[in-house]
Amino acid sequence: MDQEQYFCTKMLGLVWDKAADCLSCEIPLEDDVPVQSMTKHGLLSYPALLPVKLILQSAGVAKISWDERLPEEVIGKFKKWHVEIKCLEDVHVARHVCDGQCSRDNQVQLHTFCDASQNAYAAVVFYGPRMTMDEYRCSC
Repeated sequence: MDQEQYFCTKMLGLVWDKAADCLSCEIPLEDDVPVQSMTKHGLLSYPALLPVKLILQSAGVAKISWDERLPEEVIGKFKKWHVEIKCLEDVHVARHVCDGQCSRDNQVQLHTFCDASQNAYAAVVFYGPRMTMDEYRCSC
């Protein structure tokens, strides 16, 4: 076992880097996506599920069983999305709000945003400590 594997643990569809104490996504390379995973069951094992669900919904694949190969049209849309999602690997979110830089006197603020469309709804919460009068640190 190499050192990177020792410090990284997969949990809840994310990678937890214990050394940096941050969470990130790991997206398999397109060449590593086996043909047998081109099923509803296989596609729904990816992070960032909303685009995949919308692809499956728009293609009208409700009558296809969970482990049956998807139509080529759906596979093409998935492959296009798969290329775009690679940028998620560059996103690393600290697991702790303060990372040891806060004192008990620091104020922590929460900002919540939500939105909806005909296809989906979502919410995000940004949190962060007030470091000085003019400086905030923010995570989501």
